Amino acid sequence: MDRELAASIAIIMAGLLIAGYTTLTTLPTRTSAEKSKGLLIVVTFPNLVYDVKQLVCESDQVVSLVPPGVDPHTYTLSLADVEKAEKADIVISTGHAPFEIRLREYISPEKLIEIPRIPGIRIENIIGTSSPNLHMPIYDPHNYIVFIKFVAERLAKLRPQCKQHYLTSARIVENKVAEIMESSPRLEVSGVGSTPLTQYAVGWLGIRLRALMLVSPEAGITAQSYERLKTLMASHSISVAVVTSLSMNGCKPAGKADEKVLTLANTYHVPVICVPAPFTAAPIPDKLEHIALQAKKLYPLMVSR
Repeated sequence: MDRELAASIAIIMAGLLIAGYTTLTTLPTRTSAEKSKGLLIVVTFPNLVYDVKQLVCESDQVVSLVPPGVDPHTYTLSLADVEKAEKADIVISTGHAPFEIRLREYISPEKLIEIPRIPGIRIENIIGTSSPNLHMPIYDPHNYIVFIKFVAERLAKLRPQCKQHYLTSARIVENKVAEIMESSPRLEVSGVGSTPLTQYAVGWLGIRLRALMLVSPEAGITAQSYERLKTLMASHSISVAVVTSLSMNGCKPAGKADEKVLTLANTYHVPVICVPAPFTAAPIPDKLEHIALQAKKLYPLMVSR
């Protein structure tokens, strides 16, 4: 009897282990009935919620894996995140933060949209390096239009009854961005930036960044980069400094690199453009409009030089 009992217990334990493995590897997916009531769209960064919400149809849901106020670059992927992403109809990722790299292991390629891999998205190298700049390339308006159209077309395939809504909404966003670009001046000047993000945010205005205060979060701010920017600003070899801001009301440095660039710019009387940080609660067209407004104010100064 002892042997029979032991064998029974072994069978039960094996069954529990198999069940547990199945739960972890075969996560829940949405039924056709659930999809007909609206799509579940999961994004990795909270700021992407505002961009995708410009397109959604009635009953669609857009949720972020990373909570607002949390740095996505230090975020750790949880089992709950994986379950949420697996249940989603579509997952949109910036494709570069460590937790996003891990997410690839759990999400099928058909469901996952990684922004840098969208056909037509132009990826530049980080200023002064040969490394691709994956820091929010959709801050470039050309890339943003490609992104919006691609997402709208994917949503239209997933929910055909809302196809016209998705595509029309995308055209409205596209027209708004095109209007911002057409009405904005081309400054055609050299500048310096605080972080790689600034590169995409102002390049479309004809601002060619020559150096960055912070090339990568891992490397931190080096004495060499600080002295490089200081020299460029002190000699007035550049015409503008670009920093990221926590707000669209005033210029509130988003990090140490922004603080240092802003301090140097004030010291050497270099004009500043403040780029709203990605996690600012607004879609990118609103942020581009804010940047364009600053460029318009600076344009007479740049022309007179």
